[in-house]
Amino acid sequence: LRQLMAVAFLLTLSGCAEVPIIGQSDFGDGRAELYGSKRVTQVFFSSDRNLNRVNVWLNPSRALIGKKSVKERRQALSSLTGKNIVMRLYLLGPVKRFDGSLSGKKPVVTLKLPARKIRSAGMYRFAFDALADSKEQQYLLELTAPDLTRELAVSTSVTDIDRYSGGYVLINGEPRTESDLRFLPFIRMSPRMVLNSAVFRLRADAAFMVIWAIMLVTTAGATVWLWRRAAAKRSQSPD
Repeated sequence: LRQLMAVAFLLTLSGCAEVPIIGQSDFGDGRAELYGSKRVTQVFFSSDRNLNRVNVWLNPSRALIGKKSVKERRQALSSLTGKNIVMRLYLLGPVKRFDGSLSGKKPVVTLKLPARKIRSAGMYRFAFDALADSKEQQYLLELTAPDLTRELAVSTSVTDIDRYSGGYVLINGEPRTESDLRFLPFIRMSPRMVLNSAVFRLRADAAFMVIWAIMLVTTAGATVWLWRRAAAKRSQSPD
C-alpha cells in the first residue's frame, strides 16, 4: 500500500517522467532508404540536460509491402530475422556549424532495432541512459541498416521544407539544409526540474493551478480511501 501511495504521489507531481523537446514529428512524406552503406543523419540541438530518448519515423521493409496473406508476411518477416536498424548518437558539442565529418568522434549512444519489428509506418523509440550534460549541446543522430539489402530496405521520412530550425538532415553525407528528419527527442525530468517547472507553470497559469490542485486533492483522497479500505479489511479478517 505504501508503494501505491508513493506511485500515486509521484505521478501527480510529475505527470510524465519523459518530456519531448523541440523536434518535428508531424511533417515529412519524403522517403530516405536505409540499407547497406546508406545512412540518414540529423543534426539537432538539446535545450536541456538528461536527453534520454529519440523517436524516429520509420517505414516497413520493402519485403513487407504488398504482402497480404499470412504465409507471405511470415516469409517476409523470416527474411528480416537477425537484421537491424542501427541508431548512433554523436556529441558535436556546443552550438556550431557541423562540417559533416565524424573523423575521430565516437558515438555516445549505439542502439539496434530489429527490422522485423517495423510492421507499420510510425514513430519508433530509441531509449538510452539519460545524458546528464546534454544541455545546450548539439548532437548528430545517425540511422543505418548495414544488414539489409536493397530488396529488404526500410526507410525513414524527411520533409522537403525546413520544419526544424535547430538542425538539418544529411542523406549519405550530403547536407540538405532545407530538409529535416521526422523525429522527436525527449529529456528525463529530474524531481528538481519537475518542481521548478510546476512552480513556474502554476505562477503563470491560474487555470492550470486550479486543475493541478483538483488532481492533487483527488489523488490524495483516493489514496486515503484505499488505505482505509485496506485497513478495514485487515481488521475484519479472522486471525
